Amino acid sequence: MPKRLKPKKICEACRLHFYGDSLTDIAVLLDVAKTTLTRWRKTDIWQDYEAKLLDEWHQQQHAEANTSSEQITMNKLTENLDHETEVETIK
Repeated sequence: MPKRLKPKKICEACRLHFYGDSLTDIAVLLDVAKTTLTRWRKTDIWQDYEAKLLDEWHQQQHAEANTSSEQITMNKLTENLDHETEVETIK
């Protein structure tokens, strides 16, 4: 067991876990015991990094939702302009 924490490994494990890898898979990949990962999950490093990942994910989801809304609005405006052009052409 290492005598000190390795922040890079903890952050890497946290990121892998955040994106869906199991603790068993992460333990094999990083060559640590599963119990070590369980201990790491309780550290401030893990919890702070997990909160950062979650914030970034929420911001990305919010940005994608805004982009979708803007695209829908743009499509509606384009449809309205097309309709007005058709009406003028018919007159």
